[in-house]
This record gives sequence, C-alpha cells and structure tokens, in this order.
Amino acid sequence: MTFKYSNVYINETSTVVGPYEYNGPLAKYYDFHYDDLYFNKKTWEQAEIKSIIDCVSILLKKINKSSNDIDLHIGSDLLNQIVATNYASIKLGIPLIGIYSACASSVLEIMIASNMIEANQIKNAIITSSSHNNGAEKQFRNPVEYGGPKKEYTTFTTTGCASCYLSSDKSKIRVESATLGTVCDLGVTDVFNMGAVMAPSAAKVINDHLLETGRTIDYYDLVLTGDLGEVGKKILKEYIKKEYNITFKK
Repeated sequence: MTFKYSNVYINETSTVVGPYEYNGPLAKYYDFHYDDLYFNKKTWEQAEIKSIIDCVSILLKKINKSSNDIDLHIGSDLLNQIVATNYASIKLGIPLIGIYSACASSVLEIMIASNMIEANQIKNAIITSSSHNNGAEKQFRNPVEYGGPKKEYTTFTTTGCASCYLSSDKSKIRVESATLGTVCDLGVTDVFNMGAVMAPSAAKVINDHLLETGRTIDYYDLVLTGDLGEVGKKILKEYIKKEYNITFKK
C-alpha cells in the first residue's frame, strides 16, 4: 500500500548523540553530543529521556517555535512501553502518539504525520526516534556489564535521538510518497543477526514501492534501509536480485 502526498514537507531536523557516534565519521552532522553515556543522569533510561527532550528543544529553537505551536508529537524508542518517549512527553507537553516499530519507527512516524497533514487534520508535527545502546542491550540481549561476547555480524545500537519537523510549508525536502512494508519470516532465529532477519522485508517493500509507483530502481540516486548492517546489506542485494530481479548499481 503506497500513499501519495502533494503538500507535506520536512522543514528542519535535529540530532543528539553519545560519545561513540560523535567519534565516528558523521560527527560534523550532529547538533549536540554527550561526553559520556550517562548524560549526567543516574541510569541509561534517564539518559535516553534527556536525549529526547534535548533533541526536541534544539529543533524548536531552529524553527523558532515553542511546544504550544506544535500540533502533534509522534515518538518512539526501544524500551518497554516506549517509556523514554512517555516520560519525555511529560516535559515537552505536546500531544503524543507513541509507536513501536523498531528500526522502521522513524519512517512510520513520517508516514503517520504526512497522512494527517495531507488530510488537513493537523498543521504540523514533530517526530522523534531514540535509543541508548546500553538500554537496548539490557532490553533485548544481555546487560553490557555481563560481558557476553558478541558475534562478528552483530550490529551496534545507536545512543542518541533524531527528530524532524513536518508541515505544509514548502521546503527543499518534500515527502512525495510512502509504501507500507510487510512482515516476512524466512525462519532466521539468531537475535544477533538482525540484518538477515530484516533483509526479506526490506526487499519486498522496495519491490512493492517500485510496482505501485510505476518506477524502476534506476529512478533513485540512493536507497537507504534501516538496521541491515554490512551482512544484511549483502543478503538484501542477493535476495532482491533473485526474488524480484532488481539489481543495485553498487
């Protein structure tokens, strides 16, 4: 299912990250970074709450608006009952839709906001997606303090938050269309190999998008996916060629 939009734009973004991300190759693109993983808080969860509040505060300053000017906040994180997003929302004071869609959260948030803006149900929205590496490890695998060895193909969950502001005000970035994905299960049970788990669904939604928009893969200069990692990327390229006869240039 593909939605089409004619009047939805991304006007501004903001990002805050932890020390590992800031010491990586994308440092110049972040708005703010923390020097340690606690963000001057007592727990990983409290640190993540702070990252959401800080990220939205930076975004509001960029667009010269206050919380009262925002119709809707759509937020997500990786903790049980999206607890970080909910606690941050108390401070932000913006009407909240909380979602949980793991690696697909940020795109799903854009879709929900775009549908509502296009239908004139709201004028604008802020979306946030956050995670904390130590919180996520405790949630899904083993606490970092446990010292469990990681497999070579294990991905590394980001510590930080990203947000963006969407409205009908024209900008250089227009949300033109969006295609809903489908859950695909090929029987991969290794919790460390998320790239292999998600590659089939990534392949299907790319194929569905091309079919429903009448385009070929060459229409796009760049195709970005979520948490496939190096191993998942290779699986995606092989699988999508075999299953859907789609070949990426690189």
